[in-house]
Amino acid sequence: MKIFKRSTFIVLLTCLALLIAGLAALRNPPTRASATPPKLALTKLDGKVTAGGSRIVTTQLKGAKSRLTDTVITVLPREYDLPENAETKFPYLIMFSGMPGSAGSWVKYLDIATHLEDVENDTLKPVIAVLVPVYFNYDTECIDFKGYPRTGTWIGTDIPTWINSTWRVSKKRDDHILAGFSAGGWCAAMLAAMNPQTYRAVMTFAGYFAPTFDQAQLLRNDPREPKYVLANTVVKTAQPLSFFIAASHNDPISYPSGRNFAKAVKNKKIKITYEENPAGGHYFSVWERQLVDALDWLPNAVPALAYRVPTPTSMPTASTSASASPSPN
Repeated sequence: MKIFKRSTFIVLLTCLALLIAGLAALRNPPTRASATPPKLALTKLDGKVTAGGSRIVTTQLKGAKSRLTDTVITVLPREYDLPENAETKFPYLIMFSGMPGSAGSWVKYLDIATHLEDVENDTLKPVIAVLVPVYFNYDTECIDFKGYPRTGTWIGTDIPTWINSTWRVSKKRDDHILAGFSAGGWCAAMLAAMNPQTYRAVMTFAGYFAPTFDQAQLLRNDPREPKYVLANTVVKTAQPLSFFIAASHNDPISYPSGRNFAKAVKNKKIKITYEENPAGGHYFSVWERQLVDALDWLPNAVPALAYRVPTPTSMPTASTSASASPSPN
């Protein structure tokens, strides 16, 4: 009899526990999986944010191959920070400063962030701009020479490797653009001409198209190496390559060099837009005006970079919805 009472008590206790659990389940029903996937988190980025939303990130970079160290500045578009773009790969511009010069010249004197903001999501896709110095106490013309800083390796290997390992960038050739002012214009043109399989277009401001050296270097290096005369190099280029060349009448180096290059190149794969300013010299104020024109030119020269308004998600119509009643005549 005692055993019967004890078992009855256990059964009643079990039923009571199940009842309590059932009531709790009714109070707190299981959460259904949301139809909208959660937004991906982004790594918090440092740097200064401009009024237009661009983020300017400064990096002290040591080249793994060249062993050169200097300040590189990256201008990230506003879209780079948005959670919905956490897996988006962006096009990039590598923009070289002159000799002497620093990456900061693009920000301080040419206002690169503002000019990019003016065209992004209007005519140009959002792009990453990487501002790169090329002067390491010697005018090496971005070419590796024994006994001199290896600036050729710096711009040709270290910078692209760092960009690809640091930022979310596209691997497509059409998304890789070079630019530069003064000696940096030469570096950009030379790198594009030597690597047409990697770069799609180049923009030069007061650049030139064959190397120049100071007197000390002329004693040890021959600037007349045929491959460094870029009109010779691009003759054999098989991939489409576009040049925006801006020069000023009062600039004794860039004016004749750019004009002669534009006339000499006969390769149909090479498209050249030549802008000549009748006044102005070797000045940032001249280059800034030319930069604005170049950014307008870029999406036309490289259609893959042209901004297109996103198509809204299509909604079901009366004729396609299974539950909708026929429309009246």
